[in-house]
Amino acid sequence: MGSVVFESLSKEELEDELVWLKDRLGMPLDVAKAMAQAHVLEADKFRILCRIEDLQWLRSMN
Repeated sequence: MGSVVFESLSKEELEDELVWLKDRLGMPLDVAKAMAQAHVLEADKFRILCRIEDLQWLRSMN
């Protein structure tokens, strides 16, 4: 059985984390997505990309 994790971020915290993660990714998002689709993106960069996409989805819900 799975588990659920709830996260609470203010809008400012969310935006700050997005900026930090995009800087840490070190490449444009479209390049990272293309590399992920080609299965050539490093695992740590892939986790960062997933987190960015999660936060962007969360931002779109507000």
